[in-house]
Amino acid sequence: MFDPASISAALGSAKVILELLKNANDAQLAIKISGEVANVQGRLIDVQQQALALQNENQELRDEIRQMKRAIEDEASFQFMHGVYWKTSTILTLEQDEEGNRVKATHWEGPFCPLCKDVNGRAVRLKNSGQRMGTDVVWECEVHKTDYEAPTMQP
Repeated sequence: MFDPASISAALGSAKVILELLKNANDAQLAIKISGEVANVQGRLIDVQQQALALQNENQELRDEIRQMKRAIEDEASFQFMHGVYWKTSTILTLEQDEEGNRVKATHWEGPFCPLCKDVNGRAVRLKNSGQRMGTDVVWECEVHKTDYEAPTMQP
């Protein structure tokens, strides 16, 4: 983790170096200065490593936030209608409004099994069984072997 004390220590060493440079006129003093410079370099390397670790952690957290936002948006795109789930998305059509902007339309996908979605949190598309019940189609979940009656048209 980032340690502000490392920066303070590096700055303190830099001040010592400046003081030593004011009086630098013998070999022993040059050795002391070299030691302080090495000390500052080591502390600055520590600070760089801490900054890099923070940058990596920051990027990981940003990626996690993006994934969570996508998951929330995906979950919000499901609507329960006709006893099953339908996934909606907004698409741009080729049509234009009075101002020349492309018209948005809702695109429906599905249906999806309500049992899979509600219990397991999985979006499992229902299969058209080929049977009809009045105007509805009988849809089958291949996971639970459960049938649902819902229209084939857009909800």
